[in-house]
Amino acid sequence: MFLLFAAVVLTLHQKVSNSICGECATDHSALSKTPKLPPKSNNGYSREQPVFDKLQVKDSDGNGLFSFSKGFQIHNKNAAIKYLDSASLINKSIFDYLNKHQQLELLITGSYLAHEVDLNTKQNWGQLRALELKSTLVNFGINRDRISTDSKLVDFNYNPEGYYAYGIDLTLQYIPTENIAKVDFGVANKTLYSKFSSKSFIPDNTLKGYVLELKNHLKKHPSKRVYIKGYTDNIGTRETNHWFGMQRAEIIRQYLIKNGISKHIIYAKSRGARNPVATNNTFAGRAKNRRIEITLK
Repeated sequence: MFLLFAAVVLTLHQKVSNSICGECATDHSALSKTPKLPPKSNNGYSREQPVFDKLQVKDSDGNGLFSFSKGFQIHNKNAAIKYLDSASLINKSIFDYLNKHQQLELLITGSYLAHEVDLNTKQNWGQLRALELKSTLVNFGINRDRISTDSKLVDFNYNPEGYYAYGIDLTLQYIPTENIAKVDFGVANKTLYSKFSSKSFIPDNTLKGYVLELKNHLKKHPSKRVYIKGYTDNIGTRETNHWFGMQRAEIIRQYLIKNGISKHIIYAKSRGARNPVATNNTFAGRAKNRRIEITLK
């Protein structure tokens, strides 16, 4: 009798509920449970932003190529970029990818708010941020002719500490047709400042990347020849400077040969202290004069 009574009560309760709520198909069972709150962020970002700061490098179609758990941050006080611990890994990853894909360039796009404009240069902070990152990547060894910059006006919120983690977009795209001639000219007229003072020559990233670009260029222009000129500052005698210039040119020649460029198309000579490109009265000027010039003809 008790079970029969309970069944009748439940049936009446269901009919009354439907008459009030209608056929909403809503599961009300959760109303008696404590709702789950979103996890709290420990990075200080406002609720308007995601709670992570992953940086994704994309192709021109917006597809992700590779990503990093930490990217770059921008600040609301100036156009500078804050580089996190992963910056060196980001630099190397882009460097390696561009070396493997000679037809591509890197596009850096910096975000900015409407009021973020430099009063002196009239440039927006997004462009200045992109240019700063470009300078960093060039110093790392990436060819500046294969890095383009842009900016975009975006409505975003800085966190309470004044930082924003999504102010830089990185895109690896095909080199625009109008830039190909500039890239080719840069490869065919290259100046290197590799360090020769150590007992054993250690090629830097600029030289490593250039060799790959040079090989790619020679495939497109097989009739060209490579001419290497070694230069010095004016410290020392003419004979000594001529010897140092020849040593530097020969080191680069041997490095090119070791990396697959035919020795029959490479010619090296010394120019000593002739044709300085800067003053020899300062350390910085002398450093610029100690150089290797490579031309293709």
